[in-house]
Amino acid sequence: MRIGVLSWGVRPSLSFLQDGATRGERLVTARHTRKVAGRARRRGSMRRMSRMSRPAALRTAARVLLAPYLVVLGFIVFLPARSARRVTGIVGWAADVVASYGAPREPAAIVFEFLANIALFVPFGALIVLAWPKLGVWPPIVAALVVSTVIELVQLGLPSRVATISDVVANTTGAAIGVLLVMALRQRRLRTPDADADAPGTAPSDGGA
Repeated sequence: MRIGVLSWGVRPSLSFLQDGATRGERLVTARHTRKVAGRARRRGSMRRMSRMSRPAALRTAARVLLAPYLVVLGFIVFLPARSARRVTGIVGWAADVVASYGAPREPAAIVFEFLANIALFVPFGALIVLAWPKLGVWPPIVAALVVSTVIELVQLGLPSRVATISDVVANTTGAAIGVLLVMALRQRRLRTPDADADAPGTAPSDGGA
């Protein structure tokens, strides 16, 4: 009889202990879940901040680089022809290389000068659209057209420089290439999923913690 009473008294104690263990496990699991969720929120916040700061840094860098680029551009287009050739001597060198293989030097020099004028304004379009992304495609191209036209008009008054329509076409084409390159890279970045983002429907790993 005593054994029966003792066994009856032990069962509630064991049940109480089991309930306590279950509650403890639930509490630990809840804490772990909150910890993992907190880490996920922090990671998401850091990613959002990174995405927000990256375009701002690009805008600032483009605006800073635009000033020295315009200074260099001014030296190249307004220096006397003899001095400018020292800066852009690669055109004459390339024409000499082509001429050494039997090709006419003068047409080669014209082609290389046209390509050089294109390359000269690629940074113009790229920096403008990076510095002011809301402008869109056409304003930087129109700005390049206006700037190139002004350059050629000023060169009309410089005795050693020759103003040509082909330079305006080449400069505007270069700016358009710069704008389109930036736009293409921007679209590619928007279409590329964030490599650091967690897959949907899966809990982020918590490093074994």
